[in-house]
Amino acid sequence: MRRAVLGLKFKGYDLVITNSTAWVKNVHVPEGTKHLSYCHSPARMLWDSWPKYLNSQHIGPFKLGPVSRFLITHWASRLRLWDFYATERIDLLLGNSNYIAGRIQKYYGRTASVLYPPVERLDVASHERRGDYYLVLSVLSRYKQIDMVIEAFKASSRQLIIAGDGPDRSRLEALADGVPNIHFEGRVSALRKQELMAEARGFIFPGVEDFGITPVEAMMVGTPVIALAAGGLKETVQEGLSGHFYHSATPGALRAAIEDCDDVTWDRAEIRASAEKFSKDTFLQNLDGYVDEVLSA
Repeated sequence: MRRAVLGLKFKGYDLVITNSTAWVKNVHVPEGTKHLSYCHSPARMLWDSWPKYLNSQHIGPFKLGPVSRFLITHWASRLRLWDFYATERIDLLLGNSNYIAGRIQKYYGRTASVLYPPVERLDVASHERRGDYYLVLSVLSRYKQIDMVIEAFKASSRQLIIAGDGPDRSRLEALADGVPNIHFEGRVSALRKQELMAEARGFIFPGVEDFGITPVEAMMVGTPVIALAAGGLKETVQEGLSGHFYHSATPGALRAAIEDCDDVTWDRAEIRASAEKFSKDTFLQNLDGYVDEVLSA
């Protein structure tokens, strides 16, 4: 990875913009070239997920032995140093949320400005009716904590639709086996995604994300979000206006939050308006300002 990133050449360019979730922000640009980096996360496997990340790795069916752990730890330490010092060379560093800006400050000692990602508006003209189900739309992976949502709905008569696919799907389907109010849709088309979001009673987001695109998409069609009070969602969801938070990652806390939301008459127009600051137009306008800033520095 290091060789690949450092092999990229930028001679003759006035400005390089990197869009980075781990490594590409570490490119080396020549003197006289400005570098603006849009960082979606410091490399998790090197920083906040270390050494948990190492402990989860295997060689085939076998856990890492002491020699493998020593070698990987050695190379990870070298990558961590490279990642830290390469970040110091960036002229302007942007995080995709205040949550990420805080992690950039923690691990790199850099102050980052915040540029929220653009979220595409969905056409809601033909979807003003409200269904009688709650929606999860996600990649089905363990860290998304969808199993906790299933447990919450097992003890409820409310309807739950889980849309999406991923490596954890078979385990999740086994957890929900025989539960008549939980339905798996699998991977859905763009049109079906729009219908599901626009007609849901509420959009459930149980994970911790750096920003979280799908909850904002739900708000853009006027659907309230029920979310764990963590990560970037604390910046996108407004309590009582566009959604409701629960503060403990347990089925009981989620179930209580859903019951609270059932008693609220949500204003779809207000929810949509609250998501406007995450529109593509706003993103482009703010990005233009940051480009002007770095070029004139």
